[in-house]
Amino acid sequence: MEVKGKSKPRSIQVPDQPGIEMQHDTSPYQVKINDELTPVVGSLIYLRYCKMRYLKFYRCFNRFKMKCFLHESLSSFGFTACYCIIDNTSLARLRGSGANAVIVPEMRQFCEQYGFEFICHEIGHANRKAGNERSFYPVETNFFPGRRFSSLQDLNQHALEWASGPRSEWRNGP
Repeated sequence: MEVKGKSKPRSIQVPDQPGIEMQHDTSPYQVKINDELTPVVGSLIYLRYCKMRYLKFYRCFNRFKMKCFLHESLSSFGFTACYCIIDNTSLARLRGSGANAVIVPEMRQFCEQYGFEFICHEIGHANRKAGNERSFYPVETNFFPGRRFSSLQDLNQHALEWASGPRSEWRNGP
């Protein structure tokens, strides 16, 4: 049996080894805080293979907050992978996409300080990010259900405990 069409590679081929890739992504949510729906942006970084995650929520997310988030998460891990796979966000990307993406000089300098490189995935590629396109799936199916939050600080405390707790608490699902 043949598979129709050729699979498209990501913008670069990164060695498929533990500790080489991490993925950063954001996703908007409407979360009940004190019984009131509140718009927040979830920011998540995921280290491939070791399944380490760091999750934090913001009322808005910009380049400064992205740098703060990356500093906090990488300091928490005590480790930085060589490559950080990102979507084509304008927070880190100046122009272009995928292999033709040009990273904002401020963010390129930030990466150099931490010893990693941003890699923008190619648009429309199903295998585009660190081998885990559904990085927020466990957040949506395992973190949010059954939890109540009294404030943004409380939400982030729950997120920190959940992401750094026993790994069985956040299975990736099917």
